[in-house]
Amino acid sequence: MARTDSTSAQPRAVTGSAQPRAVTGSAQPRTVTGTAPRFTAWNSRLIAALAATYLLWGTSYLALKHATLSFPPLLLAGVRNLVAGGLMILLAWLLGRRMGTWRTWGNAALVGVLMIAAGSSLLARGIPSVASGTAAVLFAALPVMVCVVLAILGQHVGRMQWLGTAIGVAGVLLLNGDALATPGQRGMWLIMAAVLATAIGAVLADRTEMPEDILVSTAVQMFAGGAVASMLGWLIGERIGTVTPQAMAGFLYLGLFVSIVGYMSYVYVLTHAGAVAASSYAYVNPPVALLAGAWLLGEVPSPTALAATAVVLLGAITVLAFTPRAPPREEPTLSAFSHSRLP
Repeated sequence: MARTDSTSAQPRAVTGSAQPRAVTGSAQPRTVTGTAPRFTAWNSRLIAALAATYLLWGTSYLALKHATLSFPPLLLAGVRNLVAGGLMILLAWLLGRRMGTWRTWGNAALVGVLMIAAGSSLLARGIPSVASGTAAVLFAALPVMVCVVLAILGQHVGRMQWLGTAIGVAGVLLLNGDALATPGQRGMWLIMAAVLATAIGAVLADRTEMPEDILVSTAVQMFAGGAVASMLGWLIGERIGTVTPQAMAGFLYLGLFVSIVGYMSYVYVLTHAGAVAASSYAYVNPPVALLAGAWLLGEVPSPTALAATAVVLLGAITVLAFTPRAPPREEPTLSAFSHSRLP
């Protein structure tokens, strides 16, 4: 928010409208009132967060396959996010982080329910009956779905972002197009429902006021989504029986890395670059899985697979390079939030 004083070099000349406590909700960092993402430029921290999202979520499909051998889908998504989110909220409180307001917590909880209780749970429920490659192909529709939701809500999506999204999806189809030749399965519809829920959650997270602190925002989303998913799983009769070592390894990887590090990285990208750029992980996932298989399992990718990977990366680069830039806004000071924090 621009300062209204004419002599910015003299602190005492600042008018009341520029004083910290006069900052309105629309000037808070996570509030979106316009149609442009709050993106100004790529930096090392943003690039690292995007790379972590690509790497960790791209390798999550194999971990899900192993974990669902012993953990039922809703409890798998619920318990790991509930525990991780609760620990992160406690950590944020102990560190004295800005906890936000009840309103921002409610918004974050709604996003968490959509992305975890609906998105992750439906994905976990559908993936046992669908090949991991097929699941990755279906989830590659996420950036397209995000663009559609944004367009329906009246937010402008640039032509180059549409083009980059189309290029990325084309690369995924080139990589695993034969996976969709499998006869229609219930699992495919569950995964498509997960894509829709995740897209709506991503758009809401980008357009509503969320807790300013990334740690708090991520923790609340994970805790709320995990709590709802766990409750639903218990109500429909899901129980955890004997856990195999492979399933436990998958669960721990999902809980510690995919949920905590991956989700926090995703929220950071979503906050600073917008929903379209953040959702680009969906069509980067298949080539990441391909490269991980080549590195960890010694699988040799075919020339077609390598070409498809190059096409996918071209699409991702197009989306990220043409993410609309918005001028940076003045951040309100700490005292601006002191009257409206959670106890």
